[in-house]
Amino acid sequence: MAACTPDIESRVIKDECAEENMVFHVKAGGSEMKIGCSTVKESESAGTTGVAFVSFASLESVLDESFFQDPQNPLANSRRKLKMNSRVVAGIMTGVKKGGFSDPVIYTVENIEPKQKSERPICASWSADVGGGRWTSSGCVVRKVSETSTECSCNRMVNLAIIMASGPLTMESSLYILSHMGLIISLLCLAVAIATFLLCRAIRNHNTYLHLHLCVCLFLAESLFLTGADKTDNQTVCALIAGFLHYLFLACFFWMLVEAAMLFLMVRNLKVVNYFSSRNIKMLHLCVFAYGTPALVVAVSASVQPKGYGMHDRCWLNTETGFVWSFLGPVCTIIMINFILLTWTLWILKQKLSSVNAEVSTLKDSRLLTLKAFAQLFILGCSWVFGIFQIGPVASVMAYLFTVINSLQGAFIFIIHCLLSRQVREEYRRWFSRKTKPSSQSQTSRVFLSSMPSTSKTG
Repeated sequence: MAACTPDIESRVIKDECAEENMVFHVKAGGSEMKIGCSTVKESESAGTTGVAFVSFASLESVLDESFFQDPQNPLANSRRKLKMNSRVVAGIMTGVKKGGFSDPVIYTVENIEPKQKSERPICASWSADVGGGRWTSSGCVVRKVSETSTECSCNRMVNLAIIMASGPLTMESSLYILSHMGLIISLLCLAVAIATFLLCRAIRNHNTYLHLHLCVCLFLAESLFLTGADKTDNQTVCALIAGFLHYLFLACFFWMLVEAAMLFLMVRNLKVVNYFSSRNIKMLHLCVFAYGTPALVVAVSASVQPKGYGMHDRCWLNTETGFVWSFLGPVCTIIMINFILLTWTLWILKQKLSSVNAEVSTLKDSRLLTLKAFAQLFILGCSWVFGIFQIGPVASVMAYLFTVINSLQGAFIFIIHCLLSRQVREEYRRWFSRKTKPSSQSQTSRVFLSSMPSTSKTG
């Protein structure tokens, strides 16, 4: 067995950091560790703080990929071939506190062999707590990848190695592709729906304005998620993106809550021709509630835990500290309220459809009202249940359902509120007929003129 000769570089920090944004670079064996001044200040050692970076030669052949046993990572039990592709490196700091750092430690680890296109790197840290030790992906994420090196972002000092996975497409990669394709389709459908609500005079009412606000919020949220969720290079920008995503998605849910409440009130008062006008429910009051309440939630969340926005691998709420429940808490509450309201709505429909006037109680309108209630229940958060219950043996199934349904939410809204509306379909036909009519008239004129006899005389 080859000797595991280490390359070591250490650095002693005698005084306090001169600048808050100062970053210390420590190199060993072709790899590098970057640790910020804010992380060094979290050291619990009295006085001088020491930082060391170690690169172990040949240790990767002893602690190889067979020690990678992570039940939370689908690659650990997949059919993909795993191999060690770096030395084992270790970051050390005196007086390191238990738990994670506020700011990540960045490890740039040199690859033993150039990365191939079909390979995916895993930042694996050594955990000695289970079964005498094993490699796990917990605590570290891949930040940047090149042919010669892999950059890992870790929330603590770790013993680290790069494990390459090669083979067919992973579940995580396929979910990424599905979500992006679904989001693009969803954004196109939302754009058409927004234009429809703004331009279609036949359906202009309070319900349409509620749908419009929901679509605008969802369009902005999905656009920002598609373009900015992976902008993790700048932590400040990433935190701002996460904060706006928090607000926009919460606003979607609060508009969904308003829709459910208004649908309930409308069905309960079926005999009132214009319930909104009769009760003087102003759109301004609904806007203050649906836009103001999410802003209050975000403001309180940011003041309680300002570093909860932005993660090492994506710009979203921190899931490791439980901060994500500042979003999931209101969402779960709204889902329960909506479920109660819409179940109550269906019960009222069943009781009233037989007693109201014949025009409303026809089979067609009964089906449309029931479909609208079920559609509202689906749009208002049933799909998020799949995201919450991504645990156990059904985790992969729930992950696919959650990704597909949520990424296509805009398409579902377009189908339910536009394509399934008779008035909107008639308006679409009028729009298309206006565009096709001039061209058909022009073609008829050309045919008519070509068929006329020539009046010119030859000399």
